[in-house]
Amino acid sequence: MMDMKKNYLIASTFFIFSNVLAQNLKVNQEWWQPNGEVKVITSDSNTIYVGGTFTSVAPNIK
Repeated sequence: MMDMKKNYLIASTFFIFSNVLAQNLKVNQEWWQPNGEVKVITSDSNTIYVGGTFTSVAPNIK
């Protein structure tokens, strides 16, 4: 029973802090962005690979 309460407390604390952090995040408008949905990101040494339903990745122009 004690483990269940401890797990609930840990999960609740994580949920609260993750929501607070997410509300304060802002996307840097200078970053390059895809023109569709990113479904996977992986890396190999110094290269990052991005896959999804997009046709290009370019700077965000407003």
